[in-house]
Amino acid sequence: MMSERHSGPSGSFRRLTRDLLGRALPDEPTGELDNRAKMIADEVKKARLRDGLASGVEEQSLGGPQLPGRFAFNAGMAGPVVGALVGLLLLPYSSVAALIAAAIGSGVASLALYGGLLRRKQLTGVVEGALQITPDTLHAIDPGNKKKDGALLHYLEARRDSEDLVILLHGLGLDASDFRTYLAETKYHAVALTLYGFNVDEKDDEDYSPISLKSHARLFALALKELQTKHPGKRLSLVGFSVGADIILMLSDLAGDVLLGLDFHRVLLLDPNVNAKTTTISTRMAGMNREQPLEQLLEVLNAAEGIDDLVYRCEYVVKTAQKDIAQIQRHASEISSFWRSDPGTDLFIKSMTKLGKLASDIYVIFSLGQKELLEGLQDRAGECGLGRENFRWAASGHFQLLDPSFLRRQLDLLLR
Repeated sequence: MMSERHSGPSGSFRRLTRDLLGRALPDEPTGELDNRAKMIADEVKKARLRDGLASGVEEQSLGGPQLPGRFAFNAGMAGPVVGALVGLLLLPYSSVAALIAAAIGSGVASLALYGGLLRRKQLTGVVEGALQITPDTLHAIDPGNKKKDGALLHYLEARRDSEDLVILLHGLGLDASDFRTYLAETKYHAVALTLYGFNVDEKDDEDYSPISLKSHARLFALALKELQTKHPGKRLSLVGFSVGADIILMLSDLAGDVLLGLDFHRVLLLDPNVNAKTTTISTRMAGMNREQPLEQLLEVLNAAEGIDDLVYRCEYVVKTAQKDIAQIQRHASEISSFWRSDPGTDLFIKSMTKLGKLASDIYVIFSLGQKELLEGLQDRAGECGLGRENFRWAASGHFQLLDPSFLRRQLDLLLR
């Protein structure tokens, strides 16, 4: 059962950002730290303002968006102008015809412009909902789970009149809100899911105990089936970022029986892990001190590949610190263990081959730090039924692959 509700985004994290920067860059002058913290907070605020979801602004349901007064005014003015022009053109032939044509032209022009403006406003609509997991389903997937009343998988949804349904899955310690700005801008029907236990509200809920990677994958697979059932006939495509891409890669092994009957049109994997060497963030998170996680979080900041990447990493660290560390640790530990068995790329190619049996086409994009992997994987693309062009490289940091403009360009290329 799906339910919908609305909520505003989390508040400013400028003070926390400054504190983290101060610890990561102890020799930096206080004034410079303040400037950097302000810049980072402003960048995030701008991103949220882009879809009208800054603090204090409620999300807009697509059921009946209220247009600003200037939109209605523009539509109202356009009608008479168009009507007058049509009337003048026909006036030499017949005054009656001119009057009728002017009236019709005025109405049609007003409706057309108003409809266009309404459509534009609707594109910013993002609704929040939750997929109900029944107690029986939850206990079947995770037998040791003590939660008696089931659980919720939270999601953000952008409803569009599109033949495509795009499902987005976040990275380690993140959630659906990382795709919020993309959702506000996309022309596709899109749903961003938050994995079980990764919602901020679940941090202090003792019933949301950490679950296994296999359980996460099976719950994700159940959500895919539910969404496909709710929207029959739409082409289902998947987008996974970082560890979210890993889970999509592992679906055949961890949830193949749940996925029976499902076919994916396109799959886009953004910076997935390839072997033990690429699991740097997961390894750091797996080794976190639950009571004092600051050291490992600072290591994530220190690995920034430029100021733009630092903006994303600061938001990542602050978001992660607000989550259930035990849930993140278990997730990170099992991801690291999965890839630890292979120092090369054999396991990755094997997983890609299995995923290829579920998807019409798969594309993988690596970030700046993974460029050295690209040529070797391109050489092995044929082993998993793909071409060299299916493996790409972006001159961006890891977290910059979440940039809404970047996502929009890539998905437009894939789904055209």
